[in-house]
Amino acid sequence: MTRFHEGETVLESWVAALPIGSRDLSLLGGDLLLTDRRLVFCPLMPALFGFAGAALAHGEVRRAQAVGPLRLRLVKGAGGHRDYLVAASRWSRVWDTGNTAARDHAAVRINEALSRAAG
Repeated sequence: MTRFHEGETVLESWVAALPIGSRDLSLLGGDLLLTDRRLVFCPLMPALFGFAGAALAHGEVRRAQAVGPLRLRLVKGAGGHRDYLVAASRWSRVWDTGNTAARDHAAVRINEALSRAAG
């Protein structure tokens, strides 16, 4: 279970999933949350998969970028990246065009938050 810090505020959330390799497929869905301090992935069924979630502080992420129709890449400042699939809703199919708009909106909002945190 993901724990939030005292006073931490959720600014935005998106339906997201962890991709399987380079494919736009996933076994683990959840929510990607943008807070005033970090980005947090909260899986829907953590006990089933043995994965409680992941978080990156704003200072750990250099930028968010769109990669392919669903994939949102968080480029880390120390090198490397973390990818998520962003969907328009829990019921979206991978080919739904609304997914791209949702993913683009997430990239813009995350980059705005990272800019505010950096300066």
